[in-house]
Amino acid sequence: KNRNRGVTNPKPSPPPSYQLALKTTGSVLEVISQEWAKEGARGVWKGSNITFVHGILFDTLEKWLRGLMSAILNLPETGLSSGLEIPAEFSGLLYPYTSLALSLSAGVMAGVILAPIDLIRTKVMLTPTSVTKRSLVSQFRMLNSYLCPSALLIPTILHSLVTPAIVYSTPNFLRSHLSIDPLLTPSSYQIARLVSRMLELCIKLPMEIVLRRAQISFIKKGQGWSNIQGSQSNHISTTVPVGDYRGVFGTMWLIVNEEGTRELSISGDRNKKTKIIRGQGLSGLWRGWRVGMWGIVGLWGARILNGSNGNIGEF
Repeated sequence: KNRNRGVTNPKPSPPPSYQLALKTTGSVLEVISQEWAKEGARGVWKGSNITFVHGILFDTLEKWLRGLMSAILNLPETGLSSGLEIPAEFSGLLYPYTSLALSLSAGVMAGVILAPIDLIRTKVMLTPTSVTKRSLVSQFRMLNSYLCPSALLIPTILHSLVTPAIVYSTPNFLRSHLSIDPLLTPSSYQIARLVSRMLELCIKLPMEIVLRRAQISFIKKGQGWSNIQGSQSNHISTTVPVGDYRGVFGTMWLIVNEEGTRELSISGDRNKKTKIIRGQGLSGLWRGWRVGMWGIVGLWGARILNGSNGNIGEF
């Protein structure tokens, strides 16, 4: 028994055959290699089709809802390019707060409407490929309800708010407070856009962790599917162990202060000692930030090398 804050170190039991035996949970390459070794290419690309369908439906539904509400309120549609080499996000600067509210509402409504598909995607990604009926159509037919479950409503709303809040509030902030314009100061605008995407990633990762845990907790209860695997025993096979869900802030507190252990270096006079304390720390809320940052910097660099000034509209 470790005397530091009552942390015990029992001998870990071997994981089931379908689970990944990860030595470093934060290593992306190790996860990919073990998935490839256990399940092949299907394991690495699990849920890619559902992700593609969800992305297309989300973008289409969000823009349609935003256009519908803009037409009802007789406002210019946010996100529609003006044709004057101005990014589409700037089209809502005439009515900044109203346009931002419309964008947030459209994003939340689209996220809530498509919550069942997102729930299916999470289940397909975390379950082994040996589980039958993994297609979107098969899983969709097994759902008891095509509405967003009440247990997932709050984390879904919070997760759906992040991207439109950052994307559509950044142009107004840049122009009104920093005097940054894509035409007059294109270099500064591109750098500011990169920073805003990084900020979006930092805010969205904790919300996504909470949402995924809420979805898995809902799936384990066996209430969402009419014939879910292990519905009688409240057990579902996952390729990695999944932590508990205790609400939005309760889950964050659990990850930071109670779940798992971490080593804390203590600088002494002669020898450098380490202390094992409970909890993953704040780094547990930002797992996977390196992959997200690679994608953001890669797309930004490709846009710069291509000579694009950040326009979204091409017609």
